[in-house]
Parts: sequence; C-alpha cells; structure tokens
Amino acid sequence: FTKSNSPLCSDYVRSLAFDSNRQLWIGTVDGLNIMDRYDVMTAYQSNTLDPGSLSQASVRCIYPDRQGGMWIGTYFGGLNYYHPVKNKFSNIRTIPGQNSLNNNVIGCIVEDSQHNLWIGTNGGINIYQATRKRYEHVTTENGLLSNDIKAIYTDPATGVAYIGSQLGGLGIM
Repeated sequence: FTKSNSPLCSDYVRSLAFDSNRQLWIGTVDGLNIMDRYDVMTAYQSNTLDPGSLSQASVRCIYPDRQGGMWIGTYFGGLNYYHPVKNKFSNIRTIPGQNSLNNNVIGCIVEDSQHNLWIGTNGGINIYQATRKRYEHVTTENGLLSNDIKAIYTDPATGVAYIGSQLGGLGIM
C-alpha cells in the first residue's frame, strides 16, 4: 500500500497498532488510516473546523488501551483519544497553569499494570494516574538525562519502567 495506489495518507508510516476489532491503525506524517479485515482503508485528517477530528495530522504513536480505546500521539497536537462508543477524537493538550500534559509533542504511549498511562514527550515523561485524574511529570529537573523521550516499556512483572531517550540513553525507573 502506497499513497499512489491506495487511500494511505502518506508513504511515511510512523506507527502501527491493532484495535480490539483487529483493525490496523496506521499513523503517518499526513494523517491516520484505519484498515479493516478486508483491506479497506479509511483516512482521517486534522480539520481545525471540526473539534471531533484529529488535533494534528502528523501521527507519531498509537496505543490501544484495555477499555477498547485508542490513544494517538501527534507532533505538536498533543494526544487524541478515540473510543468506538463516541466515534470521535477527543484532544488532550498542555493547558498552562493546570495539571495537564507538559508538552504537545508526543513520542510514545504505554500503560502500566496499575492502568497509569506513561506518555513520552519532548518535555519528559507524563504519567497520567487515571484513579487520581492527575499528571506526574518526570523531567531532567528530577532525574532524566534527556527530556526527548522516544520509547517506554513498563515491565508488568517487576513494575520497572525502561525509558529510551534521544541523547539521554536508557534510563530505568
């Protein structure tokens, strides 16, 4: 599948994930595609006039959560959350002066065994504690060697988080 022979938004594919219905979500630099079991592809773009659309076209990461929802991290557009029941994208961004994401450039998203979301950004790690509805920020000011987080793996057996960053190597929390 390429942009020239299919509805694929771009030939620059950055992320892939299956949802609970086994549809393949394809994040590209120019939008999001969802491909069903029959290889039928639907494109989703950012539209500033539609609050239910993607917040930004450049999709960097996709994460399916335990409730059947999909988290989409973008380049400068923060997070988008999609759940099939609502059938629209909700946007989560930095809100100055409030407990929120500390950066709108998202690099990765994972969920730990306590159902907290670990969101790697260009501003460090944002740990969203769903039970408290609060963000904890881990940055170079409190332990990281780089705020440019590219990969996170949380080990369900030990609770240890492994953090990969640009110019900061591998960190262990």
